[in-house]
Amino acid sequence: MTLQINIGLLKQQHMTIRATTDDLLALTDLQFDQGFPGVTNARLKLAKVIADHLATETVEIHEPLQARGKADDIPAYAEIVSRIRELRVMFSCHIAKWSLAAIRKDWAGYGRSLREIAVELADILDREERDLFPVAQTILTKVEPARRSNTLLFDPSLLSQSSSRRRLVSAVERYSENPWKPQPSLG
Repeated sequence: MTLQINIGLLKQQHMTIRATTDDLLALTDLQFDQGFPGVTNARLKLAKVIADHLATETVEIHEPLQARGKADDIPAYAEIVSRIRELRVMFSCHIAKWSLAAIRKDWAGYGRSLREIAVELADILDREERDLFPVAQTILTKVEPARRSNTLLFDPSLLSQSSSRRRLVSAVERYSENPWKPQPSLG
């Protein structure tokens, strides 16, 4: 039995992240009085779809690669992981800097800052789709699932259950060796 990973789900999540980012950017293209009222919900939605994706990517890609010692088999893996971490810090700093009060004071500045983040985000999504997902899929579908005491480290059926994010995060958190533990959702 080989491990099956759901690259289609990861790519669908990328599409959702891109669309949600575009929705938030579109608000900043409007005049302040038209765009600002939707910013809070759009920011929260973006933070949620990113957090959901990170949890899924952790379970589908990073945790299995780490558990099997296969991460180094992907030439771009370390760079992609580093960029993901940098982007998370950048996003956190952006959220901290751009409180609602700060956005009110500098609507145009907020839009510029958001566009910088969006460019970085789009770039890392492209890199994952080009340099990580296909190689990880090839590697992980050729190896046996990692087992510890005859128990799978990851139960793929968790993905099909209704409260998937909570279950994915729970699955990831159960493994204390996992360096990919999702951070709290940024809002």
